[in-house]
Amino acid sequence: MVLSRSALLCVRSIHTSCRANKRGPLTIDGWYPRDHMPDDYPKNDEERRVAAIKYGMRPEDYKPYDKDDYYKYAGNYPDYGCVTYDHKDPYENWSDPHYRRNWGEGVMPQKSSADRVNE
Repeated sequence: MVLSRSALLCVRSIHTSCRANKRGPLTIDGWYPRDHMPDDYPKNDEERRVAAIKYGMRPEDYKPYDKDDYYKYAGNYPDYGCVTYDHKDPYENWSDPHYRRNWGEGVMPQKSSADRVNE
């Protein structure tokens, strides 16, 4: 690989700059993994109530995926049911009108699996 002298000086200056060294780590251990990953399957009514509150649902509406369904099972993640794009109101004011979704709306765990598969 051949780099010109100016490109080499630029790379060297970026690598040794004081700003880059004082910036700190590029990954920050924050709230995401602890708060948004599914927990274990709820074993009693109290755990079901806590899981429902975590996902912003009423406890009577909360229903997790079946533990025996190895394809869909995702801990205490709720089963929202399948509401397709065509069943949603096209005239509603959506946060994401392209997919007809609102911010914070729950999705199925397999939502994006079909468009991620290459053959």
